[in-house]
Amino acid sequence: MDDNRRGNLAAIITLLLFLLGSAAFFGPGLYRSWLFQRSCDAMLTDALAGRLQQVSGYVQPQQKLLVDTLFQTAVPQNYTDYLHSLKLSSFEKDKTEPGVIWAMVTAKLSSSEGGSETAGMAQGKLRWVWNGRKWEWDFEGSYGSEFPVSGQANWVRLGDFITIEDH
Repeated sequence: MDDNRRGNLAAIITLLLFLLGSAAFFGPGLYRSWLFQRSCDAMLTDALAGRLQQVSGYVQPQQKLLVDTLFQTAVPQNYTDYLHSLKLSSFEKDKTEPGVIWAMVTAKLSSSEGGSETAGMAQGKLRWVWNGRKWEWDFEGSYGSEFPVSGQANWVRLGDFITIEDH
């Protein structure tokens, strides 16, 4: 093999090793980010469509019974008539707690049943936790706020809404 071919082969092997190393280093994080976005978007789609049973499927298992009870007792049957849109605005990995992502969610509320006129907005700061296989929504550790005109959200922890005796 001549020196030119050896040099080309060495460059190709170096490039392949670099790509494999990058995939091993960055791949799992990118994959988890993609899984997070997919899970969060699916949960929001279910919530917008009124499929609360599917929404509770994204909740951490130890909170599922509480959230199911809250959905049955506190959420009006026709809540979707007033929910104009619900979307993931942004998300950010927690810098202090590995395996946690904070999702910023925006909801537009209608002023009348089935109406498209926006009466208000609300925000959610949803805490998602990686369990080693999938992302789970930490309902009790998440926050909600009316969309403030001032720009400063008045965050209320969603876990504070739960007043069930056996909690």
